[in-house]
Amino acid sequence: MALFDFLGGNKKKAEAEQKIEEQKQEQHDLAVKRQEDEHKDLKWPGLMPINLFVRKPEEKPHLTVVNGSAGQDEERTDKQASAQVQEEKSVTEEKPQEAQPKPTVQIEDPLSPERKAEIGRIIYEPEIKLDMVKDLSLQEILFLEVSLVTANRMKPLENYEQNHQQIRNQFLNLVRAADKLYVIYDSRTGYPLLDGGYAQMYLDKEHAETVARLYNEQLRVTRVIEVPGMSANTERPDGKIQMKIFDFMFFLGIENIIVDNGWYKGFLRRSEISAPFYINEDPEKIPPYNPALSFALIDYVGEIKWPVNYGKRQEILKGKFNRIMQLVPKSTFIIPMRSLDETAGNPEDAADENTTGDQSDVPVNPAAATQATEDADSAQAAATQKNHRIQIPVMRINDKNMLPVYTDIFEFSKKFANTPFKPVRADFKGVNRFMPNYNGMVLNPQGAGMVIERREAPAQTPAAATQTPDGKTAIPIQVKVSPVQAPTEAKPQASEATAQEAETQASAPETKVDATSNVIDLNSRRGNNQ
Repeated sequence: MALFDFLGGNKKKAEAEQKIEEQKQEQHDLAVKRQEDEHKDLKWPGLMPINLFVRKPEEKPHLTVVNGSAGQDEERTDKQASAQVQEEKSVTEEKPQEAQPKPTVQIEDPLSPERKAEIGRIIYEPEIKLDMVKDLSLQEILFLEVSLVTANRMKPLENYEQNHQQIRNQFLNLVRAADKLYVIYDSRTGYPLLDGGYAQMYLDKEHAETVARLYNEQLRVTRVIEVPGMSANTERPDGKIQMKIFDFMFFLGIENIIVDNGWYKGFLRRSEISAPFYINEDPEKIPPYNPALSFALIDYVGEIKWPVNYGKRQEILKGKFNRIMQLVPKSTFIIPMRSLDETAGNPEDAADENTTGDQSDVPVNPAAATQATEDADSAQAAATQKNHRIQIPVMRINDKNMLPVYTDIFEFSKKFANTPFKPVRADFKGVNRFMPNYNGMVLNPQGAGMVIERREAPAQTPAAATQTPDGKTAIPIQVKVSPVQAPTEAKPQASEATAQEAETQASAPETKVDATSNVIDLNSRRGNNQ
């Protein structure tokens, strides 16, 4: 009898549990239907253009609208990201449709209406679980995200924040797990192409090459580089270890990235994929690095080398320039320096123009990021004690002597990785002590190549930008104290404080330019070390 009671009790328990599950399913179905009814007028999203210069993917680009970013790196929330979808629909200046040339690049929607309806229903789920999205492709995940954002804007969805994070986590997992990544580079700058302050990244090579052609139609000069993914082995066939792209972007100051721009696109922060390269490191034990300044240089030089004209371009150039000028006096730089015995001659490889270091798109010497650098004043003092003389390279630009200055160790390595010159660090005041021996300085000469000259410059308009014969951007700085004037094509101007500091060094020690070795020999070391 007890056995029958036991079996009967189990049956009743199973029936009760089944009834509970049926009730849960019924509540779930009602919740899904309610949300579907509330969003019955929702239309599934379509593809958006790569930027405001293209109204539709199949249209030939035209340059009559400003893309509106001077490269700020504020965090883009999902509201801001979704707002761009609406913003990109708004075109304030349009050329007549009949003036548009026949399109050469067309992008088709990768999702059929049936597939959109099938996976789009997931956004109405009260609780989106990993099993619902784990097998979706990148484009399906990004379509789902923009659909969720759009629907929630129409009428709030249940558990929106939690569900959005579930979708976003899967998007980030796909990026982290990619074996290869494809980044569009600006061939004019040698750095990732920046559009509205965002780098352009793809998980599919064909997608990247298609959008690169679209950018070329906008008078960009682009190329697609392939890099190992975050989970891939970064050792190259030659045995060198390539830095991971998200770590390299830390040094470039690139924090905002668009994935699959041109299709259903995803916005992410670099820090969502990779932690900062340095965390609580002693500045004395690592080389100087200047992400904000590096970004500002790349952003400005990329804009100034883009041969187009559009409304408000001068204002944008001026804003990008002002950002650089705010950052330069606050930065700590790397300058090349070597110490030689008084009786030693000038080695032939001192700074030969043919000497090259690491010129790859992504550094292959990540260990250099932990290389210790000596303070410039300490290095000079040590040389004085040893009765050595100090030599610093000189670059001849327009018959003027320019001091090469670098924002980080990887920029320094492009020229001096295989030379006797060592990286020494100096803040802006420290760099300024060498200025009497030079006509100015060049920031990252093998990269952005911004020339800052020690000379008076009359007020000019941004349209009067000049470049040096080797393609560097020439930027006049006023040495004498005077009100800051409008920069030439958004070119840097010195602040009054900076000008005063430069002027106090007018009594420079005797210098000698060695045309053979391309160095400046500081004969009066003690005078320079004051």
